[in-house]
Amino acid sequence: MANLQYVYETLKKRNPGAYITQGFLRSDVQLTASNSNLNFSFLQTQNITTAKCVTLQPADAFCVTAMALKIYKSTDTATPTAANVAKTIDYSYPNPALFSKSNEATALESLYNGLLQVTIQKRVIFSQFPAYKFRRVNTAQYGTQSATTFQTSPSEESYGVSASLVALEPTINMQGSWTMNFQLIPPASLDMTGTSSINFVSLILDGFLLQNAASYNFAE
Repeated sequence: MANLQYVYETLKKRNPGAYITQGFLRSDVQLTASNSNLNFSFLQTQNITTAKCVTLQPADAFCVTAMALKIYKSTDTATPTAANVAKTIDYSYPNPALFSKSNEATALESLYNGLLQVTIQKRVIFSQFPAYKFRRVNTAQYGTQSATTFQTSPSEESYGVSASLVALEPTINMQGSWTMNFQLIPPASLDMTGTSSINFVSLILDGFLLQNAASYNFAE
């Protein structure tokens, strides 16, 4: 696990003109009837797909110390509205009690059996990062009986996004004007045929945001 204090101090020393804070980036992809390679966009200059997305400005930089892969579903029956997407809950695995439509939970498992590929400025950062590392199943799941309680209301299956984060060592370095590609590749085409729900998959990047860091010197 990356030593966050060391990373922060190194970034601060190498980027004296930048304002450095903790931050996160998020990209959502809406699933269709058939899905092969899923591409996540984190730049402000690219399309923002949902109301929950957080992107990187061209003049800023980001040092990724951890990642999470989440899924959620919209209550809409057609084109999702920003208001409804904003109220959705993220989940860390496809609980059949929540993703209960025909073929829904089974198909979504393909995401966590896939591989994440990351390329930045034509440099391959990850060629085969296993998505199963992001899969988190809580001890008190929605729709199941535990020793003391029956969880009857939908809630995050992993006690919030922090419990779903996978720490990275070394860190990933990003700049808002760079060419970047984050791609999730399922082992086979993800078939959502027959699923009436509107489902999304989210890639969340946690780390340090450097504002006004166009000339970015990274922590090692």
